[in-house]
Amino acid sequence: MNAMSVKRKGGSLSFPKSASTRQDTNTLKSKQLALKRRFSKLRKRFPDLEPRLLENLLCYALTLVVPGTEELLDTKIFMAEMNLSFGFTNSDFILRIYNMTRGKHEYVTVDDYMLLLTIFYSNDLNRKAEYTFDVYDVDSDNIISTAEFARYLRGGMPISDPDDREANEETLREVMDILTNVMGINDKGYIHKDHYMKVVRDKPEILEFLGQTLPSVYVQRHFTETYISPQRFSPDQVSRYLRSRRHYILQEPKEQKPKQLLGLYPIEIIYPRIE
Repeated sequence: MNAMSVKRKGGSLSFPKSASTRQDTNTLKSKQLALKRRFSKLRKRFPDLEPRLLENLLCYALTLVVPGTEELLDTKIFMAEMNLSFGFTNSDFILRIYNMTRGKHEYVTVDDYMLLLTIFYSNDLNRKAEYTFDVYDVDSDNIISTAEFARYLRGGMPISDPDDREANEETLREVMDILTNVMGINDKGYIHKDHYMKVVRDKPEILEFLGQTLPSVYVQRHFTETYISPQRFSPDQVSRYLRSRRHYILQEPKEQKPKQLLGLYPIEIIYPRIE
């Protein structure tokens, strides 16, 4: 009798699973069960968002984790994703959002990132208003001063000529005048959170004057339709499709060969590479 017993099932031979195979299967089932529990919690916590969208967002977020960590996202992948997936172009804003999202932790966790994503995708104006206020309220005193507004708006204003400092400052002054008038910033040069929330509820369009606190609608829509659309992808498909996203985004660009130009004559002109 062989050490491995063979059983016959329905006319075919069935070999018992090895201990390692059974362990791998149990580990996979345990992970799937844990993921289902997380899906359930997300649906309860954010009932205003489509359940499948929440599931796909979580699967996407998990592909960005620093290898070997407990679901942590570093600044490199966070800044890359804010730029590529959500259209943020100002590094000061992105770093501010990263620091605000991570709170007192050293890194942003997947749960932290999910909270941010649900704000981006939510239609809840109160959540967006509170989030945008917190971006500017750097010292967390429930007051935004004109200096705090100007600090981030200065780097996030659309400019036609980066070298024309005078024109850029004029643009900033115009935006600050609009914010001062519309938001009713008091004579002391600040606005309290309660008043800010009321202004945004009455005039949601004011969020468009707050620089890059929220994603570009067009870039976010493209990201959603291409990678995580609930109508196109299941959570499992998102996980498989984006499983190498972190590596792909952060990899060093391949070295390009020198540009060649074939002229009218049978010679090749090789442009020297400029370092």
